[in-house]
Amino acid sequence: LEGRMFQPGGRRMDAAEMLEHACRNADALARTLGGVSIAVENNNYLPSPAYDVIAEPAFIARVVHASGASFLLDLAHAAISARHLAVAFDRYLAELPLDRVAQVHLAGCGRHGEVWTDDHSEPGDAEWATLAALLPDLPALRFVTLEYYTEADRLVRLHEQLAALLERGAVPVGKTHGRGVTQ
Repeated sequence: LEGRMFQPGGRRMDAAEMLEHACRNADALARTLGGVSIAVENNNYLPSPAYDVIAEPAFIARVVHASGASFLLDLAHAAISARHLAVAFDRYLAELPLDRVAQVHLAGCGRHGEVWTDDHSEPGDAEWATLAALLPDLPALRFVTLEYYTEADRLVRLHEQLAALLERGAVPVGKTHGRGVTQ
């Protein structure tokens, strides 16, 4: 690690080799855990060659589809990646496998010098608006997880805010669909 981000080390793999390893690992996990649903989470792109390829939406989609896994969409990771890759956030999101999203992680992110990182801070208005706008486009969604660990009372209020968003009918997640909210 250097400056809060990984630096390259060892032999560099190309995208095809990384895809092969990811599929083999997902298969091994599924066999080992027997019947447990496997989901691939999007990593954030940070300005280091160690993050080349792995945070590109097209590569993430290839891994999800080739492995047969579900997709865990971390919105902070997506926002960080879009910023560092100089891509419009909505374009970045649109290229991800949204049809396979089983879970969403919601949190704020912060800036440390020139680098944006996932600091699991309280989601702001932009994060809530993004979640509300995306939810109708996530047909496989089962869970929304708040990634906020600072203040217990505030976490309870954030859960209430999330429940209210889901109950307003902005999303097909909720009690009537047998789906839930996790923390």
